[in-house]
Amino acid sequence: MIPQAYELLLIMDIAAFDSDLPSEELFQQVIEKASRLLGVQKLILSLNDPILQNCSGFWGFMKHEDPMAATAEPGPNSYLHQFTNSSSYLYMEEAGPLSVQKQRLYTIFARSLEDALTRKKIKESLRQSEKKYRDILANMQEGYYEIDLKGRIVFCNQSLYDLLGYEVGELAGVNMLTICVERRKVFQIFRAVWEQRSAKRVNTIKLRRKDGSLCYGEVSIRLTRNSSGEVAGFSGLIRDITERIHYQKRLEFLSMHDVLTGLYNRRHFEDLIVKYQESTDYPITVIAADLDGLKIINDSMGHPCGDMVLRAFAKILRDGVKGRGAAARLGGDEFGVIIPRCSSKQAEIFMEKVRRAVDDYNQENPTLPLSISMGSATTEDDSVSLTELYRIADDRMLHDKLYRSVSMKSEIVNILMAALAERDYVTHGHAARMEVICEAIAKKLQLSEAQIADLALLVKVHDLGKVGIPDSILTKPGKLSDADWKIMRQHPEKGYRIATSSPHLAGISRLILCHHERWDGSGYPLGLAGEEIPIECRILAIADAYDAMTSFRPYREQITHEEAIGEIIDNAGSQFDPHLVEIAVPILNELHSGVKLFK
Repeated sequence: MIPQAYELLLIMDIAAFDSDLPSEELFQQVIEKASRLLGVQKLILSLNDPILQNCSGFWGFMKHEDPMAATAEPGPNSYLHQFTNSSSYLYMEEAGPLSVQKQRLYTIFARSLEDALTRKKIKESLRQSEKKYRDILANMQEGYYEIDLKGRIVFCNQSLYDLLGYEVGELAGVNMLTICVERRKVFQIFRAVWEQRSAKRVNTIKLRRKDGSLCYGEVSIRLTRNSSGEVAGFSGLIRDITERIHYQKRLEFLSMHDVLTGLYNRRHFEDLIVKYQESTDYPITVIAADLDGLKIINDSMGHPCGDMVLRAFAKILRDGVKGRGAAARLGGDEFGVIIPRCSSKQAEIFMEKVRRAVDDYNQENPTLPLSISMGSATTEDDSVSLTELYRIADDRMLHDKLYRSVSMKSEIVNILMAALAERDYVTHGHAARMEVICEAIAKKLQLSEAQIADLALLVKVHDLGKVGIPDSILTKPGKLSDADWKIMRQHPEKGYRIATSSPHLAGISRLILCHHERWDGSGYPLGLAGEEIPIECRILAIADAYDAMTSFRPYREQITHEEAIGEIIDNAGSQFDPHLVEIAVPILNELHSGVKLFK
């Protein structure tokens, strides 16, 4: 018999298992206790559990013995304990039969081991669950954070570090509010969650990255509690919605602004009229503005140049308003401005300032001029609707446009002609020499004074459409490619459109259109033949060809007078009017003898 005091100490030792030990070490502890305290000579611990299976093993069996056979027919000197709710068991065997007292100690040992293994399983399950939880947090795209009640970050995942541009560990202990742009707003949100004890999803929080740049996050917030159930802090997810916010802002901008100029569009301008109609910011001034001659620029120099003019005028309006009101492009060449707390006198000052800015722009950009018409209307109270006020301003703008129309269009055409002369340096003197030839032929034909005057003007402006031809083609050395010629042959139509916009040139617009037609109908752009071609254009064709052949061109060698006359005679009846060739050749010979005329 074991003394009672010693048995108590023995039981205490038997029951003391360290469940925190690694699986292999725990099995060694089982062997050590069983052999030292109970005299066990053979032991099998079989655990049918994926978490505890590394604790399984057997001890004390000879190499030729089969441990599993021992459990099949337990003898009087063996002990078999089946673990609760599983197929796991503990088998122990010693040299002699087990006494009742020994069996009781074996039972205490087995049950204590089962309790230790249960604790170990729970801890290992928690550890694996936490690892899985951390792995999920680490690999999820959303940022995850945990903060204490003082706002200090106690944990965050890799995605949050990536979102904010920090290295791992740099955010530990950092106050959450320091990375928020609107700190007071965020503090109040977290406080509301704490006071109401309920989770909250916040649509947008603006965050500041490590490099100072801003990003936007959709944030969820919930309370975290400690093991005692007390609130210990907050946790939640931060989804990066920066791209979505930028896209929304871009859509919002496009819904309110004109894409080309950046000014407000018509829809928003009309919304502003409604808004100011209900305000008390009187007096209110509305200004209607129109960009004159835009069609001429688009037709002659192309829409990209027209767009440049629109953007330039939009900048002048934007700088003039400077936050006092709003400027809008209402469509095409129409603009509108609305200015609250602006008297009629202040409106006049504003428009004069705009006109001075336009003059300054034209001095710096002589080849791409601005010309504007404006009208304003002011109301001191709400007795006149702002819609009616804009109509009044628009009528005054149209009156201004009609008053300035003729001089404006002539000025634009003159500027375009000057721009062409600057670009097409090759043809300097070309018009003067052609005018002498054409005048001599016209007088020989006894054309009317009106026809001679039209022909003289045609000589000067027949190539007006070349202002819309790129420099790379207009001054290209060598022969033009088929693609180049396709563009070059557009200049009669461009010139025609410009001329129809000018009161001074409208009368010869058809002559400009037809000046590259050929006698045999192979010319362009209309393919006219014979006497369908105006007489002025047939005369111009001979003079133009002669001067081109006997003058320098980057794409053709200069030839002699005799060679040029031969070419003209050879092409009589195909390119040139044969009757006019008979008249022109003697005149060209006479003029050639006076070389001074062509210097």
